[in-house]
Amino acid sequence: MNLFINNVVLHLLRRKATLETTHFDEIFLQFPEENAFAMMKGKVLVRNADKDLEKAMLLLRQHTFTEPLTLVLQVDEYKKAKNSVKSMFKIVKAAGGIVEKGEQILMIYRLGKWDLPKGKLEKGESMEIAAVREVEEECGVQVMRHQKIATTWHNYTMNGKAILKKTKWYRMTLLDERNMQPQTEEDIERVQWMTENEVSESMTNSYLSIAFVIGKYSAGKQNNG
Repeated sequence: MNLFINNVVLHLLRRKATLETTHFDEIFLQFPEENAFAMMKGKVLVRNADKDLEKAMLLLRQHTFTEPLTLVLQVDEYKKAKNSVKSMFKIVKAAGGIVEKGEQILMIYRLGKWDLPKGKLEKGESMEIAAVREVEEECGVQVMRHQKIATTWHNYTMNGKAILKKTKWYRMTLLDERNMQPQTEEDIERVQWMTENEVSESMTNSYLSIAFVIGKYSAGKQNNG
């Protein structure tokens, strides 16, 4: 489970999963107390997080880290832990994609940040259909959907309620861009094709979840090519 809260990338993993511990800046056997929690930085592993999940989620929502933090929580009962996390929020489902045109991908500029096209599912709609519809509506293009890239869970607050948006991301290829334009009613100012280097530069003014999806996409391309 890949969860994004404030400036934290949270990975929920089964405790039996094999990890290379040398990649972590700090390792805790249990979730740390609040003072130690506030001092965490870099990439942090918590070995036994089952009984402290509620405490962890509360602290993550209350505290904002000035630098991005990657937090890996290992649990014995993964399904139970995942359901416990989800129960703390109202779940909203969404879908989107990375559209390819040769060596370029399609980015949007919305609310002062570079982003990828995505949107909420309509009633009775599947993730796959919603992903294509949202990309086509937000960018004015026609696309063909391919394999799934990743699933992200992003936390935000709306009208005082804690929301957890589940978004499935798909690789797509361009079919037609003759009517390409930003969907301004969705606060999109620009739609722009970018090279790999341009996308990398744009991530300095984007979201952790978007950088994660693009990283998964790039890794998939390397593995397949």
